[in-house]
Amino acid sequence: MIEFVRNVRLWFAPQEVREEGGTPDYRFSLANERTFLAWLRTALALIGGGFAVDQFLPDLRWGWR
Repeated sequence: MIEFVRNVRLWFAPQEVREEGGTPDYRFSLANERTFLAWLRTALALIGGGFAVDQFLPDLRWGWR
């Protein structure tokens, strides 16, 4: 219970996080970058797939596009 109260206190007093925290682990930054790049790669693949469908199925009505 004491740990919970301490964590809740940090939500409302972020200056204490700087006092108690240390240098962040570089692995978190690298993991965030990998996740962001994976999202970009997925978005580009979906856009490319949409262009491919448009090129190979040009006779689709606008209702299906």
